[in-house]
Amino acid sequence: MFALHAPSPASVDELLKAWPDTAALGALDLHSDAVFYAIGRFIDAIYSSGFFAALDWQQVFTATELNDASKLERADAGELRALLLANIRLDRFCTGHLLRLLDEGYLETAFGRLVELRKTM
Repeated sequence: MFALHAPSPASVDELLKAWPDTAALGALDLHSDAVFYAIGRFIDAIYSSGFFAALDWQQVFTATELNDASKLERADAGELRALLLANIRLDRFCTGHLLRLLDEGYLETAFGRLVELRKTM
């Protein structure tokens, strides 16, 4: 799987602070203002924390790879970074992509993996 350099521990810490409570959001209407603003804060943190990196995601990942949560479970920090960034970028072109990932538990799995990886950084 494609990987970027691992993100800095500081950028991961900022991202984890901004990470939405995906379990609580999953209980809400996905089109509610609360979900919209929570996802927006998370996206803002991707860019402001230093977690973002240039990535030609369309050349690196297929749609199937981006939707495969099992890839998250084995991903190292650079791979997880690339997968999250690619999905953030895809959402710009496919409105509702992140909402679907939230609904399907993908984002919860990514959060769990990021927490685990942070312990060893």
